[in-house]
Amino acid sequence: MSALSGADIFGCAYGYMYSKELQANVPYIGLVGSNGERLAEAFQEFQRWTSDSQTEAVNLTFVFLEEGGYLIGVGPRQDALRRTLGYADSVRDPMFVSGAWIKKFDTATSAVKSFRKYHEGHLVAPFVFSAGSHPPSKSPLGADMNLIRPVPGAPDIVKFRATFTDEANAEEHTEAGMILGVHRASENDDSTVGHRKHPSRKSAPADYFRRRALSLRRHFPVTVERIRKLHAHSEIIEALGTSGFRAWQCEQAICNLVLSASMCGGVFHYLPIRRGHLGNEISAALQNRFEEADGTVILESLTPALLQAQVVLDAVSLLAESGANPKRDEPELLQRLLAQRSLLDDSS
Repeated sequence: MSALSGADIFGCAYGYMYSKELQANVPYIGLVGSNGERLAEAFQEFQRWTSDSQTEAVNLTFVFLEEGGYLIGVGPRQDALRRTLGYADSVRDPMFVSGAWIKKFDTATSAVKSFRKYHEGHLVAPFVFSAGSHPPSKSPLGADMNLIRPVPGAPDIVKFRATFTDEANAEEHTEAGMILGVHRASENDDSTVGHRKHPSRKSAPADYFRRRALSLRRHFPVTVERIRKLHAHSEIIEALGTSGFRAWQCEQAICNLVLSASMCGGVFHYLPIRRGHLGNEISAALQNRFEEADGTVILESLTPALLQAQVVLDAVSLLAESGANPKRDEPELLQRLLAQRSLLDDSS
């Protein structure tokens, strides 16, 4: 992001342009600065992010301020970082630390408001993120649109995503909230900027349910469909349901039993894996796992006792992840602790 910081950016241009990739006229937003070489460096880096991750890699966030004006934040998308660093298919939830370039513009013009309306009003809203050079100017008001020129070597970035929010709605741990927090700290000349504590690693319950559903859909699509559509092991699942266990707990436990059996030569509950190595072993196994719709039985030897034992192990693991340390593995206690932490039923 140092290239953007050195590009002397003082304005944003909005309009329409023809995109060769999309073969259509689409809206564009252009960062306008007086140092074309640094702008070219920045946009070449953006293109490299996209190439490395094979997905839309640049995060563009707009925060509209109550006092008027707005903030723009530019940085890497977390999902793209996961893909680039090999965590796209991982069951882990790593924390990434990355920089962001933030700029305040004192006036929210009709052009940026129209851009927001376009993006929020369409299910698919493609646009081009570009760079323009202009002779040095102290403010956007002193810029002349006729003097803006394309920057040689700065590729146009086709995008489909941008985030727009108002200051009052910028939640603390979101990208918009962090951008707003940095801006407020700089406005107050806060000497603690750059020395803030990292945000808590504890995830919200809704994040857990989202990650769990994504992981099962990605790694166990056939298994889950057989459970739900073909009612595989339905009698056993219903039996556990009368004891207070949720269907999602049974589905997840069956997937763990299937994975353990394939990893450990038919042994369940990952018993042969050494303590402290389970996370790495599971992550490595899932990287190379795929399922075929060949009609084979999920688990021929599944019993209520076997399934309940895995549900209990999963509950203990989830509680440990949330910071709890239950002293007993009694099912009723574990279910109660999960409910207290909003980890038993998805309310999102």
